[in-house]
Amino acid sequence: MPYFVRFILGNLATLNNVDELSEFPADITPLDRLALHRVATFATEVAAAFDSRQPNLVVLRTLNYLASDLSAGYFTIVKDR
Repeated sequence: MPYFVRFILGNLATLNNVDELSEFPADITPLDRLALHRVATFATEVAAAFDSRQPNLVVLRTLNYLASDLSAGYFTIVKDR
């Protein structure tokens, strides 16, 4: 199992309530803001690829997002929080 999948599942294991996902702390860091911006961009790109019926682009964007933005970037920085 890739590192980032274990990291995500490990963090979700401590989630007590699904409503916690919609609440952002007031003191969110600039790095977290950047990560939220990137996931919004990713979601827009994937939705456009779905709408244009390009499943290969959906897979490509998803793999690039998981490997580049999350695993190589964000998770590497925040794993020691």
